[in-house]
Amino acid sequence: MESKELDLTLGSPSLINILIFETENQENTDRTLELIKRAHTPRSIEGDNKSIKIISEDTLCGVELTEEKNCSVFSISINHLHDDYVSKEWQKDLEYYWRQVQPILNVLPKNPILFLSVFVGSTNSQGEALNLVQQYSEYLGCRKASAGVIGNCLLATFRKTADETGVQFLRRELLLSPINLTFPQVKHVVFELLADIKYLAIGLGKLDRLYRLCQPYFPQIDPAEAEIQKEIEGILNRMRQTEPVELETLKLWLSNVMERFSTLSILSGLIKRDQITAKTYVEENKNLFSRWSETSLEGYPSNTLMETIEYNSVSKPFEDFVGRTEALRIQLETVSDMVRTYLSIRQQEQSSEFLKQQVKMLHAIEKHERLLKGLTWVVALFTITLVILEIVRTLHILP
Repeated sequence: MESKELDLTLGSPSLINILIFETENQENTDRTLELIKRAHTPRSIEGDNKSIKIISEDTLCGVELTEEKNCSVFSISINHLHDDYVSKEWQKDLEYYWRQVQPILNVLPKNPILFLSVFVGSTNSQGEALNLVQQYSEYLGCRKASAGVIGNCLLATFRKTADETGVQFLRRELLLSPINLTFPQVKHVVFELLADIKYLAIGLGKLDRLYRLCQPYFPQIDPAEAEIQKEIEGILNRMRQTEPVELETLKLWLSNVMERFSTLSILSGLIKRDQITAKTYVEENKNLFSRWSETSLEGYPSNTLMETIEYNSVSKPFEDFVGRTEALRIQLETVSDMVRTYLSIRQQEQSSEFLKQQVKMLHAIEKHERLLKGLTWVVALFTITLVILEIVRTLHILP
């Protein structure tokens, strides 16, 4: 980050880092907190078993661990010890805060699903707050910003792509500027907004994590769809021909179609389950933005608008994948019914032909039996005749 001298004073500046981790082992997160405590003893002041306060010469740093929705959330806040502190060079103060926080960040796990930084600085007017947005944008080297007013506080969000950040997790930079408020009012407003921001961060982090896990499957629908369509067309074209299809070929078709149908059904079911989960995260965050009743600012898209666009962008691949796999399943089911019907007819025809052959064989056998029977009688009569003639000859009845 580049520091830049700019003529703007801020009241009570602070820096809050929120890191979201998927909870795999509760002992590991507790052990991380214990390592931070040991590293800062005796300066650390333990509030309870889930939080630490670290006091240095002029700053107060708080580390808090909370468990939310199967996630571990580390919140690291740092601000000046004196509540009435006014920063005339907020860039230098911010750089100082980052140096103070870095040893703590180094102890945390390296695989967050979201890293959210919130810089807080009070201003006296909306004009000053907008000026701060511009300065902070230049400080971050990020022109992609959204901004709006929530109550008496300006909130700006700065986004960078994975290529710009060089990390594989979601990274967001936020600027929070209470406008023309006393310190007690600032403390109350910031506390409430940070609670909401943490809630949003959890949903956003889990949504992004879910998208990353499913993303490899989304491109596979194109070649799979083309291959299935080609196979279906081949089957239908062959069935339209007048020449009968062999039973073994029909059985092979049916086996292949049912195998593809089963694979698609399983995959579609898994993605549909994740789609429902993603939709839950989106709806919860959208509801919170709706409760904020954010007022837009000229020259900036609102945070609500930009988040809605991003949520829709993330949700669309789920919807597209599920819709297309469902359509393919219907096609495969239709083709399998056609092949099964055709196979049944061919089996019936084959059975009928077999029965006809059996009937013909029976008729032939019966005919042969009648002929044999007739011959048997002829032979018998001939034999009897010969016997009688022999007897007569023996008795000298005939000359």
